[in-house]
Amino acid sequence: MLNQPWLKPVMECSLVSGALPWMFWILTIAGMIAVLAFLIKEGERKRVIITLIATVAGGAIGYLLTWLCSDVFVVFGVEMGAKVIRAVAIGCAMMALLICGIVFLRRWKRALASVAVVVALFATCIHVDAIYEEFPTIGSLFGYTGYSRLSSAKLRKSTMSVKEWKKLAAEGKMPANGIWFWAEGKGAALPNFTAHYGADGSVVSAVPLCHGIARLVGLEPVSVPTATGEWDTDYAAKVAAALDVLKRHDFVALHLEGPDEATHNHDLEHKIYSVECLSERVAKPLCAALRERGEDFRLLILSDHRTFMANGAHGGTPVPYMIYDSREMGPASGLGYTEKNGESGPFLESGVELMPRLFQL
Repeated sequence: MLNQPWLKPVMECSLVSGALPWMFWILTIAGMIAVLAFLIKEGERKRVIITLIATVAGGAIGYLLTWLCSDVFVVFGVEMGAKVIRAVAIGCAMMALLICGIVFLRRWKRALASVAVVVALFATCIHVDAIYEEFPTIGSLFGYTGYSRLSSAKLRKSTMSVKEWKKLAAEGKMPANGIWFWAEGKGAALPNFTAHYGADGSVVSAVPLCHGIARLVGLEPVSVPTATGEWDTDYAAKVAAALDVLKRHDFVALHLEGPDEATHNHDLEHKIYSVECLSERVAKPLCAALRERGEDFRLLILSDHRTFMANGAHGGTPVPYMIYDSREMGPASGLGYTEKNGESGPFLESGVELMPRLFQL
């Protein structure tokens, strides 16, 4: 039903950017200005003062209640973050002003204020959704997807013999003989990174999977043209991209795939080379540049999984992690970043416990 062609423009209308969110904000602000103008024109100075006080009080109460639900009682299972709390507080302040218009005004002016309250409520909801990006379009509220669904496939017999295929292959004309559907499915609903940790940022990677995860959590995916996703990637360019992100944002995830890919290929020489590059051509210049800027920073180094030279496969055993804080001037542990040394550090049962340690939450 929702996939009807005539409904497509409505279903794909963005809730997080573009004309619709702006329309709600403009209408809300226009309604607030109209209410204040009506009260001032009627010469009700006392009511104007009450309205302004109610606006401030509404914002303060909204902020307090949202903060209690988010950070104190954790009603929704996660902290909503400073941006969401501020968005709700602004919405409560706007609606408090408009509700005063309903109370103090009469006839069509009261009706106008009533409509404006509803519009302000929608503007607030859209504002919060723009932070989380859980429902990017109107259609997403109803489970609509713009992708056409696959009908029953029709199989047909081969149009060439094996001999003919081998002949084409020998000439370098490798014909396609199959379709491999890999990792098909719907995008997962993940918590918004900025709302959860109070920091915005980007993911610098040459791997589309990492870019996809970045988009799902509200981070900006960054591609480096000379990056390869292999041991021979452009390390310097990736570091430069990360430093550029940190000029504009609070957080950057710099992903390097070299050691993993080399291990899949049983290439010990380039696995060792990649690990050395991570130390000398990534971590070292990155820290040096941040110190030169005079910025305090915290750095988390870890692998997402182990990959074994013995069989070239991933492993599920725990991986070591290291957190460096530029503000701590005490004696260092003196231990290198290795699996063995990692076993002597604190063990985290769940990976989701790691980011709060980085952000000291």
